[in-house]
Formats: sequence, structure tokens, C-alpha cells
Amino acid sequence: YLQLRDSGEKIEIGSAESGEFRLVQCLFSPQNFPSAKYEPVVQTYERIFAVIQTQSLLERSAAERGSHREITHTVEKLLHNLQKGNMRHHVTFISKNNRVLMEIL
Repeated sequence: YLQLRDSGEKIEIGSAESGEFRLVQCLFSPQNFPSAKYEPVVQTYERIFAVIQTQSLLERSAAERGSHREITHTVEKLLHNLQKGNMRHHVTFISKNNRVLMEIL
């Protein structure tokens, strides 16, 4: 869940292991921990892909990292999933040049 305001409703994102949850957490703040306050941060598709995987891209060999096409497809699919749910009433995702920013509405 994501709760944007102290008394606001909880917005269901998915389990803590889901790609959607990890994507939102990555875009929420540079600290990437649950108690962090919202601080807009632009992340690259590669950084998001690294966060949603179990291992960092830096720790994986080039063959395991995933192609640019795979990274783009994965991140855009997650963004689409988040935009079609209840999240679209609370946040928007700005995606340009393989970089993403989440803004609270």
C-alpha cells in the first residue's frame, strides 16, 4: 500500500515483492526505505529495472542484464499496470527519454 497523506486513504499497489511496488518505491525517494517522505526523483529505466530485479544490474554479467528492449518493455508494462489501477487518481508518471518521474496529484 501507498499512503500519500497522514489521514489519506491507502492505495493498493501490490505485495512488497511485486515489480509495481518496487517501481513506486524507487520513484518515491532516493532513500528507498518505507519511512521516507516523498521527494520527487527521476530514475532511468535501467535503475528501475535493477531495483525490480533480485540482483543489482551492476552485479550481473552483461548476458544476464537484459537487453535495452527487455528493460524498456518491462518498465513500460509496470507503468501501464499502475496507471490503469486506482493509482491514476493519486499519482502520474512522466516518462521521457527512458527516464521516469512520479508526481503526486
